[in-house]
Amino acid sequence: MHKLFKSKTFKVTTAVLIVLLCAVAYIWIQESRPKILEMWVIQLKGSQAIFIRTPNDKRVLIDGGPNSDIVRVITKILPFYSRRIDTIISTDTDDKNVSGLVDILERYKVENLIVPAISLQSLNLASTTGGAYDSLLDTAQRKAIKIDYQGSTLPGGPTSRKDSASSTAFGNDGIADSIIIDDGSVDNKRPVSISFLFPVPQGSFQYSKASSPQLIMRIAYGNKPFLLIGNASTKIQKDIASRKIGNTSVLIVSFNPTSDSISKELADDTHSHYLIYSKSLTAVSRPSKSESVSSKDKKIDPFYWIMDSDRYNVREKGVVKIVSDGEKLQFFGQ
Repeated sequence: MHKLFKSKTFKVTTAVLIVLLCAVAYIWIQESRPKILEMWVIQLKGSQAIFIRTPNDKRVLIDGGPNSDIVRVITKILPFYSRRIDTIISTDTDDKNVSGLVDILERYKVENLIVPAISLQSLNLASTTGGAYDSLLDTAQRKAIKIDYQGSTLPGGPTSRKDSASSTAFGNDGIADSIIIDDGSVDNKRPVSISFLFPVPQGSFQYSKASSPQLIMRIAYGNKPFLLIGNASTKIQKDIASRKIGNTSVLIVSFNPTSDSISKELADDTHSHYLIYSKSLTAVSRPSKSESVSSKDKKIDPFYWIMDSDRYNVREKGVVKIVSDGEKLQFFGQ
């Protein structure tokens, strides 16, 4: 018996059994994740991406950065054995947001691709879209991924491509219908939905290169909605605020905003409790509003005079994870 324990066969068998037990335990933990909404706000090179897992484990990736770094990040988030992302959303046609999504389409099984229905090109404000965006659409079509064009539908179709899978027209209020990404059947709670607030019909907004078409969305789960405005200009923000979208728990802004890039009208309308952004800040504590603040001190926090919200800087954290059960929010820096 003593020789058996020391034999090579016994050691190999034992090692294999330990590995199998660890793998089974890992898979059980992954498949038994709590029925919650998880959102990761991810710092990328010159850009930002957002990854969502719903209570029913529907997966949504919003933007992908300028290179394949997003693949490395998603690999750390998802189980090693899983290669599924249900929906990918490209908020605009800029290479800095789109290039990484092409790598995702090549490496993961994707069911839906959502893109803006209009672009600077379709508005004749630019000669071409980014090369990465054309590659994104070509890859989706080659892999038979459904392409959903969200926003205003212009005469002749959403883009110059006549083989688009679908497009969404706006109602009289200029807001497209919500897309249900999780029907809530698993946790018997409310569904997870995405409402696209922008772009709006061409005749109701004066587009320009500074205020270009991009997907601005509100993600709702329970009574804790999220508003994702990307790098929307203050002109776009004022247009959204004019529709009185109401209180928002979390406002997520572009990767490098300034104090002039957040519309006061939007801040007043949404009353966001939390702000997530990405900005280099000086290592000085924020003063209280009762204290006298010099012009130099105002540069400490570019949002101090606009929003009295708890805030999380993605550039400092790398990744900010938000967990919601529909009633409460938790934030984690990674």
